[in-house]
Amino acid sequence: YSVPEYVADAAALVREANEPVILVGHSLGALASLGAAAAEPDRVRGVVLLDPPGPGYLARIDTTLYGTTWAAMRRLAGTSHAIGDVARELAELRIPVDGQTVRFGDLRDAASLRFMARCLHDLDPDTMTLPLARQWLGSYDPFAAATKVMGPVLPVGSDPARGGMRPPAEAERLTTALSDGHRIDLPGVGHLIHWQDAHRTSLLLHAFLGSLS
Repeated sequence: YSVPEYVADAAALVREANEPVILVGHSLGALASLGAAAAEPDRVRGVVLLDPPGPGYLARIDTTLYGTTWAAMRRLAGTSHAIGDVARELAELRIPVDGQTVRFGDLRDAASLRFMARCLHDLDPDTMTLPLARQWLGSYDPFAAATKVMGPVLPVGSDPARGGMRPPAEAERLTTALSDGHRIDLPGVGHLIHWQDAHRTSLLLHAFLGSLS
């Protein structure tokens, strides 16, 4: 379950398409989309990256809220516990945010936590092993990948104070590496950009996709 393996799968799908594609990815999906666009630049018309995790951020994941939540996800993944019970346990997780400890349920609404619990029911616990060991990226370098993407890219970042995984310095470095990048930051919006601000996400997608020839 390393990022290069996800990238290889995404690139294979791009190659199987009968025409150039547009890729939209969130979080891990954003990393896979960027890698696929780098591997198949002539087959990708454009890319939307919703809060891709930065390498520096992943290197210190144990100091972030995801060190706690991903450990809980690995513990709860693939279990036969009732979905409602798992959702309530997720809500009561104590996680570090800006030097304070808060409930995970204060950052994610009840519906998204229940959806997360349902997804965990089908998840292999080992999915979280490499991310927690800070070995998820393997040989994958998103900044190097960005230099190989030919089409326009819309990197959209959420608020680090609300669980965003793209620190400003890494966001700027990624945008600079792109030949046609158009960075947007969403203050006050957490990592689940498309869930927490679906209206703004929809507007951004329509505008960006409408600009592609």
